[in-house]
Amino acid sequence: MKGLTILAISIFVSGICSFAETPVPKTSVQIVNATSVPRIGLRVNGDEKYPDFPQGLYTADAPIPVLKAKYVATEKSSGRSAERDWSFEPNRNQSLVILGDFSVDQPPDKLPQVQAPPPKPDGTPYPPNVQMRVYSHEEHPENGIKYRIINGMPRKVMKLSLQGKFLAELQPGDEFSLTQQAPLVDYSVEVDSKVIAVRMRQEGLVRNAMIIFFLQEDGTPAFLRAFENTTQSRLRASEAETEAKED
Repeated sequence: MKGLTILAISIFVSGICSFAETPVPKTSVQIVNATSVPRIGLRVNGDEKYPDFPQGLYTADAPIPVLKAKYVATEKSSGRSAERDWSFEPNRNQSLVILGDFSVDQPPDKLPQVQAPPPKPDGTPYPPNVQMRVYSHEEHPENGIKYRIINGMPRKVMKLSLQGKFLAELQPGDEFSLTQQAPLVDYSVEVDSKVIAVRMRQEGLVRNAMIIFFLQEDGTPAFLRAFENTTQSRLRASEAETEAKED
């Protein structure tokens, strides 16, 4: 009987140790504010994590054990807000990209378009126009360096070119992916007949990246570069480019 008791205790303790050694699933989430309003507040699961989050910035993506999150983004000036529930993939690096201008005159299923659709028949406003997109980072891309270009500019069409060669026309909310890109590459983007130079330079670790366009408070285009698979220690300023060069 004593032997059985010792055996049972041994199995119980072994089970506890085995359970304790089981790694807790985690995720890394980089949050990118590419909205076309000057600043937002962002709540995560009821906690006001980023009460003053200016456009063109992105957050740390250190590992966290929270796999399910409710995000509530609020425009600071108007108080309009939008929310999104999301279940993240465990043990993956991911980016949450927030787009939109919190306007209420077009359906929020896509960014405000150049040609606005008719207003709602009952005359009531739409929910605030905000999109929260989640992208899973590729740890070992098979197609070399990958750049994801996103037109996050409401009511603006952009034309993307590489070394003078036209690549794509992106409507508001559209995105375009490029693979097999060089560590140093120069793109150009045309918006409202003005050309913006976009240089991508890889230094040290070669990484995929997102190039996201948004509108500043005065309505002029800007963009940010958000690299994937990076761990930052604090909220960082993007390398937003605001200077447009004439073609």
